[in-house]
Amino acid sequence: MIRLRHFSLLTLFGTALALQGCMNSDDSPLSDSGAASATEEEAIQVVAFEEEGDLTDTEVRFFDDEAGFALAPINTHAWKRQVLDRSRTIDISIEQPGDAPATADVTITSEVSGLLHLAVCETDELVRLTKEFSDTGVRSLFFERVRPGTDLRHRGWKLQAISGMLIESPGTTREIRSVRVQAGDVDETITNVTDLVRVGNLLTLPSGSEVVVTVDTGDATDAVFLHRRHARHRAELENNGDGTFTGKFNVANAQRGFRHLAIDVLSDGTLYDDEERYDNVVWGIPFFVRLPSPDAAE
Repeated sequence: MIRLRHFSLLTLFGTALALQGCMNSDDSPLSDSGAASATEEEAIQVVAFEEEGDLTDTEVRFFDDEAGFALAPINTHAWKRQVLDRSRTIDISIEQPGDAPATADVTITSEVSGLLHLAVCETDELVRLTKEFSDTGVRSLFFERVRPGTDLRHRGWKLQAISGMLIESPGTTREIRSVRVQAGDVDETITNVTDLVRVGNLLTLPSGSEVVVTVDTGDATDAVFLHRRHARHRAELENNGDGTFTGKFNVANAQRGFRHLAIDVLSDGTLYDDEERYDNVVWGIPFFVRLPSPDAAE
């Protein structure tokens, strides 16, 4: 078994791979013009962060740093997170049995910290308050070395299973019991976001469909938001008064590929008490958008 921890992906890959938006550059040490062969750990990271970047992304929330404040549930209160620091580490454990394909268990940990900005309307005055926040996110991946060919970059590694993203503030008291997703003939309830799911069995939503999301936190005082980072959108879910929350969104037509929806639960005190600490839990749920079958149009 080989165990490798990278405390900074920036050090390993250079700025082009660490910064989102530059994932497709060929500045990594794994290019054909560079080293003759990638190590097993480097090859796994090529698959995780280049080939399957949309699926393994740890940034599942929409941080609206440049979009101004977003409305919170009560009157004119508003809030947003400002990210001041983020880091990502990867832990790889490889098993190489002699009579079966090699496998790798991978854990990605993301640390995000910054300021939570609150805009509070008191009488005729808008008061701006801030709280410090920090979140730790974890997701698991499972690889097998089963791909044919002699590609020097991926070395035969294939992503076979992935968990969702569990993000928590230190000592959080919030919880998510379940997330139910309904769209067309899809009706799936997720009760543990940390479970590994085969890539081919991930939640699949039809393009162009209306999606209904119902979240059970067990606490009617929670504030619950739905993030769709690819759509640059965050929306409050309707409080049903019984510890469940419901919202809807539409999957864009002609959109195909892997995406995430994130369920963001904040305590009442996080948003509406200037002395209560930041208390948060997030489930980042990967899903696949499929195009309608040709028969569906007939």
